[in-house]
Amino acid sequence: IGRLPTSILDVGYGSGDFLRVCHNAGIISYGSDISNHPLPKGVLSVRDKVEDPYDVITFFDSLEHMEDISFVKNLKCNYVVISVPSCNHPEDEEWFSSWKHLRPDEHLWHFSPHALTKFMKENGYNLIKQEIIEDDIRVDPNNTPNIISGVYKKIC
Repeated sequence: IGRLPTSILDVGYGSGDFLRVCHNAGIISYGSDISNHPLPKGVLSVRDKVEDPYDVITFFDSLEHMEDISFVKNLKCNYVVISVPSCNHPEDEEWFSSWKHLRPDEHLWHFSPHALTKFMKENGYNLIKQEIIEDDIRVDPNNTPNIISGVYKKIC
């Protein structure tokens, strides 16, 4: 977003490593997760992700696990940052059935880069930037997009 956020909520914070970095950078940091994993020192716990305003809300490998994602339109934030597995060929049954990220009991939503941008637009956000930056680390053997990472600005 071109600057450090003033506040950040990480939804699905997992081990809390990202929030630790944010807090150490002076960002007011909050975490929300279904796990009981402890938050880093100085990071505050949040139960309701739509109740309070934040500068940035992140969903790193968590949005696809949520049963109902319609709440995205009600988030009180300036920016949303998301990373999800890239579903490159959802219309190809053979590809989809053997997709390494297919977890029917865990991954309830599947996005292509276009579908993620469309979903966010329908919920009041404009795409700022979309990348497959994690693919530099987690190289896909077929050289296809693996993890979509996107930054979206709230427009309404």
